Amino acid sequence: MNLSLFIAKRYFFSKKKSFINFLSITAFIGVMIGTSSLIIVLSVFNGLEDLLKSLYINFNPEIKIVSNNSKYFIQNNDQINNINNIEGVDFVSKVIEDRAIASYNGVEIPVYIKGADSSFSFQNRLNKNIVEGDFILKKNSSSYAVVGRGVKYKISLNLNDNFNNLILYSVSPNFSFIPSGIQKKPFNQMSIIPSGVFAIEQQIDNNFIISSLAFVEKLFEKKNKITALELKINEKKDVYKIKSDIKNIVGDDYNVLTIEEQHSDLYKILKTEKLIVFIIFSFILIISSFNIFFLLSMHAIDKKRDLSILLSLGLTEKSIKKIFYFESMIISILGIIIGGALGVLLCVLQNEYGLVSLGMETAIIKYYPVKVKLSDILIIVSIVFFISIIASIKPSLIAIQKINLNLLNNK
Repeated sequence: MNLSLFIAKRYFFSKKKSFINFLSITAFIGVMIGTSSLIIVLSVFNGLEDLLKSLYINFNPEIKIVSNNSKYFIQNNDQINNINNIEGVDFVSKVIEDRAIASYNGVEIPVYIKGADSSFSFQNRLNKNIVEGDFILKKNSSSYAVVGRGVKYKISLNLNDNFNNLILYSVSPNFSFIPSGIQKKPFNQMSIIPSGVFAIEQQIDNNFIISSLAFVEKLFEKKNKITALELKINEKKDVYKIKSDIKNIVGDDYNVLTIEEQHSDLYKILKTEKLIVFIIFSFILIISSFNIFFLLSMHAIDKKRDLSILLSLGLTEKSIKKIFYFESMIISILGIIIGGALGVLLCVLQNEYGLVSLGMETAIIKYYPVKVKLSDILIIVSIVFFISIIASIKPSLIAIQKINLNLLNNK
């Protein structure tokens, strides 16, 4: 065994009860708690990010293609076929999404209506989110609507009402205030039977109605035009590679958006918060490293006589410096292993048993979601090792100075 490592282990695992021994335990506990805290906090943010994805993936696609030039664009069947042939693309849905007015029993509210073709139903994206009725957009030649739970509450919609249908209004594209256009009707009006109610997330539930593409095309008078193409991607495939392949097909006239890019503001806020918390806890780790610094400095002063003897017996200054490096590494490694195991264990228990609740009755989930990422653990380990090495540099220099001074005094 390396002599410097052997001495470092003896110093750290000393059975003598002293203030230095107390500092050793304090330094170890500081690294352990700092490591476990960082793992837990970063895992909570990872869990929140996954929760957002799971919420929005039922309503928003993994990849969405929109025009850079206008809201509506003409369907290009050749491009759609080429996109469908990309490996990893399971479905391509044609979609129209626009503002409308929903009316039921004299109550009117503004809504977004989303019209999707038959492939949207095949994806089974909303089947698990249906809380009332069935997910039916088109049956035989009739179109149906699936409404958000918030929309249902706002207009007091009754799915079993056989006398009143849901009425939707849209602004007629031919209407204008010039003499030739003002004579035309300002609104298009169509009625539809509601088939079900979905519940995903409050903002979506309060604003959206989903129907068939044929119905929405007619409502907005947009024959053969759509606002987006929505893609269902195979889970085992790389979304970003598929995005690049699509970009090569559609060119610069279209914007290809992943699920994160469709909600870029929300994800930016979440990642910024995660970064800020990571920096704060890193500073806490740096502060806890002062315990390592003080411990090694005290060791350098307390053991100057023993180290002077070792130097006289032939041990080099470099080997003496290594004693303090190794002692710092022992504290860090033990703190990382035990703190890391504790952090991961608490995350597993949180997932299984929900140890800490959100404390909100109206929340989507009852407990904080957590997800441990290997990349986070590797970053935390790197930071702890770096801090430990920095903390051991000055004490090792102090040790050499004290030894040399002691030797001079003895002479």
